[in-house]
Amino acid sequence: LIREFPPTGDVVLVCDSEPGERLIVEGMVKAVNGEPIIGALMYFYQTDATGVYSSSGGNATMGDSLNPRLFGYLKTDGEGKYRITPIRPGAYPNSGPPAHIHVEIEAVGFRSRTTEIMMGDCPRLTDEARAWARNEGFPVAEIRRDEKRTLRGTADFRLGLSGGE
Repeated sequence: LIREFPPTGDVVLVCDSEPGERLIVEGMVKAVNGEPIIGALMYFYQTDATGVYSSSGGNATMGDSLNPRLFGYLKTDGEGKYRITPIRPGAYPNSGPPAHIHVEIEAVGFRSRTTEIMMGDCPRLTDEARAWARNEGFPVAEIRRDEKRTLRGTADFRLGLSGGE
């Protein structure tokens, strides 16, 4: 039901009692020609502040990521925009990729996309990892504090038509 009846434009991925620093990530979903995609279904999931996906204490294994505790669905609004309120995701314990939020996007007439929003201020996001992310089409959200001291980042996505570019 959560997937079938998502909110439009905005979703909170964590409850008030979730440990970690709140973050706002927003952006747009567009076609490759730059036109906004209205009503695209977006699924987000992330690790908690300690770098694990579930309360089972898994170490970011595939099985752990299949049952994330912090997740949400939404549909892009009438301008193709979205906004999520997660916490800053923790990087996987001990090793692994930079901190990120997983994103799956579906829209009628477009190819589905599975990607990640990389956290631009993660120490594991080296110049090499940043170049790899850009090359793979993973947006890097440059994290900053606004005038109210809220952490914010932006990540836009482009979808190709289902029959080609």
